[in-house]
Amino acid sequence: IIGGGLVKDKEGFWRTTTFKEGDDFGSLGDNLRVVAGSILAKKYPSALVIALGGKGQLEKTKYAPTVTSVIKKELISLGVNPATIICEEKSGSTFQQLRELKKIVESGKIENLLIVSNKYHLPRIKAMLSSIKELDLSKKIEFLAAESVVIENDPKRWTVVIDEAYAGKEMQERIRLEQEGVKQINKDTYKLIPEHIYNLVDNLKSQLYIYNNYKYPLKRFKGKYYIFKSKWNNNLELDSLTDYFTEICRVQCVFGKNKSPLEY
Repeated sequence: IIGGGLVKDKEGFWRTTTFKEGDDFGSLGDNLRVVAGSILAKKYPSALVIALGGKGQLEKTKYAPTVTSVIKKELISLGVNPATIICEEKSGSTFQQLRELKKIVESGKIENLLIVSNKYHLPRIKAMLSSIKELDLSKKIEFLAAESVVIENDPKRWTVVIDEAYAGKEMQERIRLEQEGVKQINKDTYKLIPEHIYNLVDNLKSQLYIYNNYKYPLKRFKGKYYIFKSKWNNNLELDSLTDYFTEICRVQCVFGKNKSPLEY
């Protein structure tokens, strides 16, 4: 199960999102992945359920759980045997989730994979797995849209909900961005961050400190200063790294004009 986003409800509990909730890129509706996963887990009771996703966009949110931990709780509440659930809590983006999935698959005796995500999300997942050598799993892989699974299981409950969601502006924006990502992958212009760069950022994060909403300089790390520069609005993967800058810097960087934090 590919992880998505989380929201905190009025009672203070974290949960996966509905179609009416999302992130900066549009509607999400990733709770459907959990529901579909529970249906498939009951259909294949001897299969392992691999839940993917760390904190992602909630990295800077105090006390926020990992996406995977919430997915696991929701799966159990839907009747899935907890002993069959494997949790991966390091990844953030889709690319990172697939990279961690490869590690899990290669470390065990897993021969067949069934990847579950939303219908709008699967084309980019397929493009990544088929085009990026680092993600080559060399396994038999099937893909299932969560929407198809839940509609087949309970059409009266889900058909109208899903049709209305996909007709909305927020979902159309999500689909547009996903399609742009697929085009970039196919043209080999989709920028991906090597794992060692993410490890470097993790080391640098602890050196950022904020006082009265101003970001003070980074301390030296191994004798050098590090800064990332890119055409942010053309690079969704690298854009996620802006989360490591303070909000005042991010807001004042005009990403639509390709102005980077370095130029700011």
